[in-house]
Amino acid sequence: MMATVGQQLATPQTGWKRSNAISSGISYVGTWERFETTIGSYQFTDNVGMFSITANDTMKFNFTGKKLLLKAYGNNDTSGFVLILDGVNQGNIKTAFGTPSTVVVYEKVDLEDREHSVEIKVLPYTSVSGATRTRLLFDSIDIDQDRDIGLVRAVVGSRLTAPESGWKRYDDNISSIKYVGSFTNGAGTGAFNGYSNYTSTIGDKIVFDFEGTKLRIIGARYTNRSDLIEIYVDGKLHGTHSQLGSELAQVLQVEIVGLRKARHRIEMVNKSSGSTTTFMALDAIDIDSDGRLFHPDEVTIISELEIGKRIRCNYAVASNGGEGVFSGLGKETDGFIRTSTTVPAINKGDFYFIMADEFNNKNILIADRNIQSFVSWDQLNSYGRVFGIPVDMGRVEFNFIARLLTGSITSNDDYSEWYKYIVTSTLNNTISAGDNSVWNWNSSSAYSWTTTTVTASSSSRARKGLSAVNAFNAAASSTVTSNTGYRPLFEVETLPMNRSFINYKGSYKRFAAGTPQIPETHASTDSIPPMTSSTTPSGFASASGYFSTSEAWQAFSDKPSGSMVWISNARTGWICYRFNMPIVITKYTILPPSDNTSVLTRSPKDWILEGSNDTTNGSDGSWVTLDTVTGTTGWEMNKKKEFTFSNTNSYLSYRIRVTLNSGDSSYVSIWQIELMERILAVPAIPSMWNTISVTLPSEDSFINDGMDDLSVLDRKKEDFVQNMTVNGSIGSGKLFKGSINLKKYFEITNVNVK
Repeated sequence: MMATVGQQLATPQTGWKRSNAISSGISYVGTWERFETTIGSYQFTDNVGMFSITANDTMKFNFTGKKLLLKAYGNNDTSGFVLILDGVNQGNIKTAFGTPSTVVVYEKVDLEDREHSVEIKVLPYTSVSGATRTRLLFDSIDIDQDRDIGLVRAVVGSRLTAPESGWKRYDDNISSIKYVGSFTNGAGTGAFNGYSNYTSTIGDKIVFDFEGTKLRIIGARYTNRSDLIEIYVDGKLHGTHSQLGSELAQVLQVEIVGLRKARHRIEMVNKSSGSTTTFMALDAIDIDSDGRLFHPDEVTIISELEIGKRIRCNYAVASNGGEGVFSGLGKETDGFIRTSTTVPAINKGDFYFIMADEFNNKNILIADRNIQSFVSWDQLNSYGRVFGIPVDMGRVEFNFIARLLTGSITSNDDYSEWYKYIVTSTLNNTISAGDNSVWNWNSSSAYSWTTTTVTASSSSRARKGLSAVNAFNAAASSTVTSNTGYRPLFEVETLPMNRSFINYKGSYKRFAAGTPQIPETHASTDSIPPMTSSTTPSGFASASGYFSTSEAWQAFSDKPSGSMVWISNARTGWICYRFNMPIVITKYTILPPSDNTSVLTRSPKDWILEGSNDTTNGSDGSWVTLDTVTGTTGWEMNKKKEFTFSNTNSYLSYRIRVTLNSGDSSYVSIWQIELMERILAVPAIPSMWNTISVTLPSEDSFINDGMDDLSVLDRKKEDFVQNMTVNGSIGSGKLFKGSINLKKYFEITNVNVK
């Protein structure tokens, strides 16, 4: 039985499945905006749709199957759209049916069983009885139950709110982007993460490096935006684009593909030709999913550092006032530690060390931000971090000493490292002296502790920053506040190096020690980012229902508490998280409700973990059972349980469907859920001698590839039985003789050291 045009059709017909309007498989070009409502009369799928009030705005998608049904909002202020199916105009589809809900506007059930393309274009306003304007509110698509909505590749000019498969996104606020000129970071309606960086000055530019083969620049159109922005790739003009136009956020404005896999320099230069349309903005950058963004002055190895250059580092602290751990020098380990508002007291993130000086064979590296707050001078001193302590960075050729910068003994004292490096140094003319965008002295926890005891009080220490780059403030060494932080200085000394190769049969070789097999395991950290809403920072959290304000996303927030919890509005229910791209999960954890012991009865007892690649909201689509758990007992407050299962398939969505709780008469409750990714087994690698060169290696080869441990040449004791032959008589006994060929027992018979 076919649906009727104008029918509300709240759920799909038997044999059909539904994708709502915000499906990632739909591409929107124009001024489309997300429409959300809880008003029952609208009856949108999942209370969300997409709408446009601009004629000729377009939406596109592909699907595979034999049937298609479209739903849109059918009130009298809409006019309709042109439908193009497989390139053939199907005519104008009217949506003004005088009903206050979303209704069926098109259905076709006799298509060929193959992939089809659909294009929908908003009609201009026409005089329709009762209609006052053009407005197309698109609700959902129904297709064959066992088929998929296909991903339509984004095109320049279309809205792209999330990176497509094979891409990953960096926000405009990442510290790897260099803004040259008078840029402001401001709130933007619909912008990625809510903010974008912009300038109104002609000639200002945005510079960054990236490693990869492809690039997308995401921005916004607006009536005051620049009409001419030049894009340079590796110093050559690649092209221009305009940001001027009708208002639309998160627009794909530039796409560059087919680059060789290497590190590339990108520059965006504002060249606006207008007097009022001069604003250039950046919202986000998409690059290869396995690529990396670099600051233009960033290096990855210590030997490449020079004054003004920077190198990335990771810092992790597990408790308030605790001793943090440095790691990952030169690597992209985590997102950057934030430089606005208060630095978390407990955090794990990246930052930059900037080389500020070089003397006595030591490089002076200073953190570009505070990396820890709520830590006192006394606590740092107890860890040796004030006046200097060796830090193990896993590099035997360097000695790392961590300490604080020296500060001022009074407000008029300018004889300090803070004054020399942060206040007055241009780092060999690579920055403006005291630049807050480089040193973050007025954003990241504001004050920075220094080593210096102030003149006024032997119990007080100098803090610098906050109100001005050279501002002075004294505080008791025991002070613990959110606005005072730890900014480390590293002294890096290059140690004498002994590097060796073995010259054997005309080739210089190094020994590569083998590795044992590493069995398959699971990631130790959650693959879901800490959620702050159902859709931010990424993915989509949903549930069968929730009580009061205890929504699904709160169980993925990494901030479990009585107010950050998912509570189902029934004794059973499901909770789901959808990733932006498929992932293989083999482990998960559940933290039960932990307000008090009485609510532990809301914990799940029986449940099924399921995976899906075609659900749009957690309730539709096809699901595969991955893990079935029954009879779970022993829940304790603030103690999570871990569960593992065998899985080799990747899924976009994972759902825990609770079929029985632990006894409560009304609710199911979960404080926190983690999903851990599968880590494949690593096969054993045999030890071997690798040829480096057939000629004398260069100095760099010795430094980077030479062996610093020749213990591989140490020989173990060899036991052998020697055959002897009679060689005469010595009275009452006999004389025996024999010869030993050492080459038979020792691989190396001669070593010549030069």
